[in-house]
Amino acid sequence: MKTLKLHVSIVLAAALLVSLIAAGCSQKEEAPTEEITEIKAITIEAALAENWEKVWNDLSRPGVNLGPVGRYLLEQAAQGTNRYVPQEASTDSAWIADRAAVWTAFTDSLCTAHPDNVIALYLTGDAAARAQKFQEAIEIFDSVAVKADDFAAVFNARGACYGATMRLSQAIEDYEEALKRNIDFMQAYLNRGNANRLGARWKLAEVDFTKVIELCPDHVEAYNNRGEVYRQQQELELALADYTKAIELDPDSYIAYNNRGLALTRQKEFERAMADYDMAIQLAPDFAPSYYNRALAQTMQSQWDGAIKDYQKAAELDSTSFQTWFNMARACEQADRLEESLHAYEKFVETAPPSHEEYIHRAKLQINQLKRKLEE
Repeated sequence: MKTLKLHVSIVLAAALLVSLIAAGCSQKEEAPTEEITEIKAITIEAALAENWEKVWNDLSRPGVNLGPVGRYLLEQAAQGTNRYVPQEASTDSAWIADRAAVWTAFTDSLCTAHPDNVIALYLTGDAAARAQKFQEAIEIFDSVAVKADDFAAVFNARGACYGATMRLSQAIEDYEEALKRNIDFMQAYLNRGNANRLGARWKLAEVDFTKVIELCPDHVEAYNNRGEVYRQQQELELALADYTKAIELDPDSYIAYNNRGLALTRQKEFERAMADYDMAIQLAPDFAPSYYNRALAQTMQSQWDGAIKDYQKAAELDSTSFQTWFNMARACEQADRLEESLHAYEKFVETAPPSHEEYIHRAKLQINQLKRKLEE
């Protein structure tokens, strides 16, 4: 029986999540020594006036630990000034939701206080998108676009919402509208590259990510995503070079470690791949794909017990991943752990989409066979 494979190249996720984050060229921050819980009025006024350079200077000081409002304002400032800020490390959904709720409360109050300010309205759309209320965000961005047709960021943001809901053609149209208004808008190139990547338009995606790197040679996400494009085209050495560059720029990039592990696994460089998955898990212990991919590498080496342990952890973190349940079932069967295999096959049938009809049929046959074996 074939193994179902998972290919992870995150925007987060992405996948995972809408890519409204900033782009730019900043050095890695030092360990936080100062916490900002309240944003100064002058910084908020600068944001409402689209003075993103001022906002950036206020919030990007070394050693500053920002709360959700400060962090998301910093991301907007970075987007407005073509800078890069590293992604936040946690992928815990409750943590992300809590921060989104704080941001939503702030942007709602801002919009109430400044009902005629398009930036305030735009930021409420950003908050809706971060809360994954994508249709609500699109409607807000529609109204902003009517009021400020020359505002490139709103087309980029609306495109990201379309992209998050896999309306890729509409997403690309909006990214192109953003680029018409700002030809050097780095985030629009990055997001268009991601949309092209999701649509398997590899060469177009490569061009977009290369453009981002031209605009900012230190852009970690662009190297990581271009590496994914190369990997999908079997250009593994180019992929490895880009993942390694991403890690050099940001040693805490768990996504780059995970993706380099995938490329090394494809080359059957298992020892090096396992080391990369280990590092990805150390950096982000709640990131399910790293456990899943490490399990796949062990599966390819017939290391069933280790693979099962990692599949179980991946399923604990993401119980909706039908690929995890299928491959766990297969590994348990190989290890003669039949009751666990039966349970995993049943979970696969529960979670697999109808488009995987052939695999669902095979799993049901395996379920019947395992039940008979267990009754003997």
